Amino acid sequence: MAAANVQTERVIQEVRLRPCLWNLRDNTYKNKDAKLKAWIDVCEAVCPNFGDSSGEEKKQI
Repeated sequence: MAAANVQTERVIQEVRLRPCLWNLRDNTYKNKDAKLKAWIDVCEAVCPNFGDSSGEEKKQI
């Protein structure tokens, strides 16, 4: 359970670093490409092998 909490905290920290995902006043909030890039960056930060994963594995993450 503790590992899950650490992972959850890490995701929260990474999302906070990317205002386009949560800040309505951010200039890129409505930019879908910027949001997609930000989510990919979050996934790569939390899951180091994310870029090497298959499409199906990425969906599960």
